[in-house]
Amino acid sequence: MNNSDTSSGKLRCRICDNKRGNSRYRVREMMFGTREEFDYFQCAVCGCLQIEAFPVEMSRYYPEAYYSLTPGTVAKLAHYFRDEYAFTGKGLLGRLVFELFPNDALKYVSRLDVPPTARILDVGCGSGSVVDCLTRHGYDNVTGIDPFINADRMLRSDALLKKASIEYLEGQWDFIMFNHSMEHMQDPLLAFQSAKRLLGDDGLCIVRIPTVSSYAWEHYSTDWVQLDAPRHFFIFSVHSIELLSAKAGMRVVEITNDSIPLQLWGSEQYQRDISLFSKQSLMTNPLARTFSRAEKKMFKRRTCELNEAGQGDQIAVVLER
Repeated sequence: MNNSDTSSGKLRCRICDNKRGNSRYRVREMMFGTREEFDYFQCAVCGCLQIEAFPVEMSRYYPEAYYSLTPGTVAKLAHYFRDEYAFTGKGLLGRLVFELFPNDALKYVSRLDVPPTARILDVGCGSGSVVDCLTRHGYDNVTGIDPFINADRMLRSDALLKKASIEYLEGQWDFIMFNHSMEHMQDPLLAFQSAKRLLGDDGLCIVRIPTVSSYAWEHYSTDWVQLDAPRHFFIFSVHSIELLSAKAGMRVVEITNDSIPLQLWGSEQYQRDISLFSKQSLMTNPLARTFSRAEKKMFKRRTCELNEAGQGDQIAVVLER
């Protein structure tokens, strides 16, 4: 379903202010399968894809079933073993879950040599699984914030989750993480500026986001699973995220592709009109026969190839002041 229209000159890019030649798309809500349609446009200059109008009542698009906020008991246990494996590289069960539903957020903490004494802020922390795992492994100054949680609360590991947005936060941190939360924010420039304000002199910020600079967007268009309308307001190109970083006074240290097979099988499901949380989906039923074993292996192999070629649909951007 590709309803692009390059005739509009009235849409202004919120990243680079371009108003001319922007392409328009109509995107369905397919995570929960409501199939409600939303209008997006892609800037002809910086490449950023963005929603035309922010929905007034966003809370209704984050129901209790939303995976990052309230996983069930079995899912919580699976997340626990997966995160243990992601951080330590140990555990057969965690490895199996990780292969199905990878979570690379913890990988960057060790790869970037973030010390246990570092002050860490997880922006858009959801249920706090990353915060909890880091705390259990000796990081004793970790805070998570998310405007969509019900209220401030303490985790069993004694880490704090705060119902808050980054622009209103005070304090200073050595390592700030946006693990797939930046695309949900109405003002990404303000979020970047806030991160710069909160970073210590030698601090690092990592922003993990989906990107239109990818095979998945070019191949699947509006059936690309990472569009996630209307929750994703901005889907950045590499150029637009570099432009936004410079506007906020941040310097890009590195950009890494870290896509997962979801980019392929999720998009293939959408082409077949299978929503992400339907009974036929691999997300809810890993044993579903929607795809053959050979197809699943192909999705994994192709994902590795796309990441190596810099054409994956997710990137991790490391920034400094």
